[in-house]
Amino acid sequence: MNKQVRQATLELMLLREKFTKKDLDTAFALVSDKDNAAIMEFLSAPPTKRPTRREANKKSGNGSSTELSHVVRGLKDKDPKRYELLAAFEKKIRQGTILPTLDNLRGVGFSFSKEFQTGKSRKETIPRLMAVLATRPFDDLEKRLDAVVEKARCAPEDDNSYQELAEFLINGSRSGSQYRSEPEGRRRDMENTGAMGRHGGASIDS
Repeated sequence: MNKQVRQATLELMLLREKFTKKDLDTAFALVSDKDNAAIMEFLSAPPTKRPTRREANKKSGNGSSTELSHVVRGLKDKDPKRYELLAAFEKKIRQGTILPTLDNLRGVGFSFSKEFQTGKSRKETIPRLMAVLATRPFDDLEKRLDAVVEKARCAPEDDNSYQELAEFLINGSRSGSQYRSEPEGRRRDMENTGAMGRHGGASIDS
């Protein structure tokens, strides 16, 4: 899949978050059957007021903070294993348990895709991130999401920790040795210092 097709696919997935299938089918049919002049004439007519999916959710009481994005809901029957992984991850994001700021979401999003586009708000960015995550190989996705959750558990209020995590996710296993817990790092440093001391002592005695 080339870059343009991939970008178009992501944009269409975002449209599915905002509009119903019926609305999108009607819009695509309109664009396909008419030239630009006819489309502009059609669009210049007064619009018929109809609630968007977001407004409908608010009225029905379904627009809760834990509502899942369209792309994740679509995996429930097609790929239950991936659905469970992403649903649990997205709920944590929406509840603010992990990736609490827009910058956090941006950093992790870019670590998964260089074409990732951040929205104007955290709420707008979440479905964009989930759309990118849904395309990743499952084993790699599971490992990297576990790293995000673990980092949040260790340092939930440290924005710098998420920056370090994003760098780790970008570099992958090549820099895995650098992504270690602080206690482990201190232990290794102490071991190295002790080893240097022993070698130094041997040199003096000789």
